[in-house]
Amino acid sequence: MKKICVITSTRAEYGLFKNFLYLLKKDKNFHLDIIVTGTHFKKEFGNTVKEIEKDGHRNFIKIINIIENDSIQSITKFVGSTMYKFSKIFKTIKPDLLVVLGDRYELIASTFAATIARIPLCHFHGGEQTQGIIDDVIRNCITKLSHIHFAANEKYRKR
Repeated sequence: MKKICVITSTRAEYGLFKNFLYLLKKDKNFHLDIIVTGTHFKKEFGNTVKEIEKDGHRNFIKIINIIENDSIQSITKFVGSTMYKFSKIFKTIKPDLLVVLGDRYELIASTFAATIARIPLCHFHGGEQTQGIIDDVIRNCITKLSHIHFAANEKYRKR
């Protein structure tokens, strides 16, 4: 049985993962661990952790970590502390594969921690572009760290 760990940090990305999570959970060849983090715990974004619970995912792992503000120091502190939290979880659950989608700070922290722990990565939506903001750099870093890629179209696959 392969141990698959999926990270979800936003409502939008969870919506894209919903069927994938259902299929993994149903398949007896896989053990699924879900790590819920990011805006799922924020009231102003709908406290969407409740949607995950409603969908039958109750034994997920929580990482609740808040960026204090938009300063470089605050973001750096957030990424570093989140990376450490992921490293502790990975040591405990020992996944065979980490699956992520997107380009958020939580994801760069998780994928770098997984890389250090020698956990292979699967990245959905790599190769996309967001000009002029840091999301593009983070997404490209995650893509470079990843072993399996699921791009949204041919143009993104080539990139």
